[in-house]
Amino acid sequence: MIHHTTNLPNIGILNAKFTDAELKPILNEINEIKNKNFSGTKINSMLAGNMEHEFELIESYSYVSFLLAPVLKTYNEQFGVIDSMSRILFNKPTPTRLAKLWVNFQQKHDFNPIHRHGGAVSFVIWIDIPYDINVEKHHSSSKNSAAPVPGYFQFTYVNILGEISSHNIPADSKFKNQMVMFPAGLPHCVYPFRTSDEYRISVSGNFGFDIP
Repeated sequence: MIHHTTNLPNIGILNAKFTDAELKPILNEINEIKNKNFSGTKINSMLAGNMEHEFELIESYSYVSFLLAPVLKTYNEQFGVIDSMSRILFNKPTPTRLAKLWVNFQQKHDFNPIHRHGGAVSFVIWIDIPYDINVEKHHSSSKNSAAPVPGYFQFTYVNILGEISSHNIPADSKFKNQMVMFPAGLPHCVYPFRTSDEYRISVSGNFGFDIP
């Protein structure tokens, strides 16, 4: 008997981690927003997040584009998302640009319901997460649950059997400076946390196609 296996294609995610120095220019703009009593360009009405403070990072577009260029290149080489979409939409290779960039200041009990992003490829960078996931799981609202997901970042997708599946990222303080890059159309959500009064700060953005 001769047999072999074949992995059916599915688009994945990419994880990366930055140094404090690499994120400092972004953190400077975030701190400026905080220090001015959360003053800036609010974009809550454009986002799904159920939270009070969400701001566009206007000064950081160029730097984030530069910082993520090699990550985006690696992601496309691995999964071909950009190449495939540009062939389908434009029938030719098409450059990308950072189309939207914002910061989320998530407070206790805030959440991001399941949603998708616009564009081709999206990302989240966790700047600061003020809780420990194990402590969260022992909170009264989670400790007796069969599926505790406090503070989790969760992707939802259809597997090759047509079943709804999820991929959970137990994002807590250990995820500081880490990033996940994923297809913009991949549904995801962020669950609320309950054991800290500090802000969970994350930076999100979308790469779209640079067309005239």
